[in-house]
Amino acid sequence: MKKVFTALMTMCLMLFSVCCVYAAEIPYEETSSEITSETPLESQSESPSETLPEICRHSFGDWSAVDWPTYMKEGLEKRVCSLCGETQTRKIDKLTHLSYRLCPDGDADMDGKVTAADARYVLRLCLGFDDGLDSLQKKKADFDKKDGVTAADARYVLRVCVGLDPYAPSLRTGYTLAGYTKKGYALAKKDGITYVVSPYGYTLIANKTYGVPSSYAPGGLTSECYSAFNTLVKAAAKEGKNIYLSSGYRSYSTQASLYNRYCARDGRAAADTYSARPGHSEHQTGLAIDVNSITRSFANTKEGIWLASNAHKYGFIIRYPKNQESITGYSYEPWHIRYVGKDLAAAVYNSGLCLEEFFGITSVYS
Repeated sequence: MKKVFTALMTMCLMLFSVCCVYAAEIPYEETSSEITSETPLESQSESPSETLPEICRHSFGDWSAVDWPTYMKEGLEKRVCSLCGETQTRKIDKLTHLSYRLCPDGDADMDGKVTAADARYVLRLCLGFDDGLDSLQKKKADFDKKDGVTAADARYVLRVCVGLDPYAPSLRTGYTLAGYTKKGYALAKKDGITYVVSPYGYTLIANKTYGVPSSYAPGGLTSECYSAFNTLVKAAAKEGKNIYLSSGYRSYSTQASLYNRYCARDGRAAADTYSARPGHSEHQTGLAIDVNSITRSFANTKEGIWLASNAHKYGFIIRYPKNQESITGYSYEPWHIRYVGKDLAAAVYNSGLCLEEFFGITSVYS
């Protein structure tokens, strides 16, 4: 009996040893049913092939204008993500400076925009360096179309490329900014009178769009205009031409009387083609003169031919040229000259444009 008991105990001990060895070889497993942060995404999905969508961090390029029609209107800009194609749009406030998108010149390298690179080209050109620019590029570099490429052009271009008004960084005392023309020139107002601010100075504008107050009364031709006209008359006389003043300064009340008389005779619509309404006449500014015969046949006289070819040399322009009626608002007047100064007169004459076209302004009654 004792032997049997001993044999059973030995067998139990052997069996217990085998179980311990087997248990030691099996690794420990986590029994919790929770999915930890280290659990692979595949095990969290019902389908091992599905993956979560990535959130695009957006790689947007520069904003580009999509609706920027004029200087005084609001528009829109947009940009597109190069990764996912998402578009963002924002509103553009009314412009307060000349934009390179509408800048007529200054793009020396002709890449479609005015940048610091253009300012460098222009600066080097005005110092006598060439950089291999062709004739068209040099023409574009002459921003103000005055005296060739100079340091002034470099300044204008540099201001444009940093988003500033090239011509009027600060207005003269007493003037307020009244907007911009279609060609980017600043419009300034003082005492109810509108001026175009350009490299040629402050040019007073009186036409169908821009009027002058009834109280504006210089009392006669301005001293500068009167002096320039006398010089013109003497120059013409030396060449055997007799040019004389037929009508100069007119007050608001005088213009009102003339205009009302024409309306009674021909009707308002017809009168508007050849006579200014009171407050819109250049004669009230003291800067306009009617010479010799107030008829279109004057253009074919020796004085008329001489005036058309030489008035700009003395600071005058033929204010209402032929075939420009739809722009100036008035029929052809070869006898009507306007004093604007020698530099501007020469620029307008050489351009072949009327004053409205040259500055990018309108002449339409509101």
